[in-house]
Amino acid sequence: MKAAPILFLLFFAVSSLSANADTVELGGNIKYLFSYSDIKKPDNHFYDHILQSRVNLHIYPSENLKAAVEGRVRGYYGDTVEAAPNFTESLSRGNDFIELDRVLYDGDSSSLLTEVDRLYADWTQGSFQLTAGRQRIAWGSCLVWNPIDIFNPASILDFDYEEGPSVDSLRLQFYTGPVSRIEAVYSPSDSPDRASAAGLASINFMDYDFTITAGSKKKRWFAGGGWAGDVYGAGFRGEILVTESRRIELPLFNTTYGSTKPSVSATVSGDYTYSSSLYVHTEVLYNSVGTSNNAAIYSVAAAELGHLSADKWSVYQEFSYDFHPLLRGSVYGIFKPLDRSLTLVPSLNYSFITNLDIMLLAMFFQGEELSEYGDGRALYYLRLKYSF
Repeated sequence: MKAAPILFLLFFAVSSLSANADTVELGGNIKYLFSYSDIKKPDNHFYDHILQSRVNLHIYPSENLKAAVEGRVRGYYGDTVEAAPNFTESLSRGNDFIELDRVLYDGDSSSLLTEVDRLYADWTQGSFQLTAGRQRIAWGSCLVWNPIDIFNPASILDFDYEEGPSVDSLRLQFYTGPVSRIEAVYSPSDSPDRASAAGLASINFMDYDFTITAGSKKKRWFAGGGWAGDVYGAGFRGEILVTESRRIELPLFNTTYGSTKPSVSATVSGDYTYSSSLYVHTEVLYNSVGTSNNAAIYSVAAAELGHLSADKWSVYQEFSYDFHPLLRGSVYGIFKPLDRSLTLVPSLNYSFITNLDIMLLAMFFQGEELSEYGDGRALYYLRLKYSF
């Protein structure tokens, strides 16, 4: 479905609701992101600038009804826009059902895009909650990798999109208790082969939250679950997903990815905050059909099957510390022990004044050729963010 008629209907609906709403909440942020990219192969140096404005509008026409419209306008200028083929098209997140993004300008070294990434109505009646439209559905308990998050998988390396991706869907939740619920979600698509449907049940037992889920995504069944709790004050979480798999031919490399048998993805996470504010977090991801080398060859095929990494094993380690109430430092790494590649991400975040944050962040990638992080890049970022 195209954006123009949808945006017209959106404007009409929001105007009507706002005129009759008891409460209207408006917020958002403005961000400037400067980046310098040092790319080894080929030897290139790119300077880029991104200016982004985000608006979040929430309307409450009645006690039981909420409507939300959230979107952003992004302007890009720099060497990457000029050098990368089809740069603007690559920014589309590919919602299958309704197109709500539009290119406003596409030049040789600059581009301007707008996107509505939240557009939904939420109705609550007693223990029932029905949400229809573009929304974020974040299933899973772990903090980095969520195998059971089949609708909105996110990457921790996408640090500048804190809101996270969304999905066009119909979501029904029934709360059976203060911390337990049953949930059903259907996400349509222009192609029936790409639609998804799933159910989830969540309960609390012995101070642990347990979740089970099952359904179908792109005509492949899946089932799994997860837990979240603590051990002696340390967070302890885990998830496992078993899904129907298939083989994907990679003729360019004379190989295949996947399996004719069901695949298993699992993650275990532990984190702890010391009294000094030192935060430590470790997480491990397992992919039963993952490769032990040359993961870069299989990355696209792995994403097509919904795998969070093409490697069989991935290890995440983070250390964070508050040097001052307004200054937080962090460093984390993702290591592929079989693929022998690594990304290291240090950062500093400082609250300059009320609602204005400044962040310095770098990403270093190292590994053998064709390993997942083996391209030898070094990326440096400076971000200013004002929230309102």
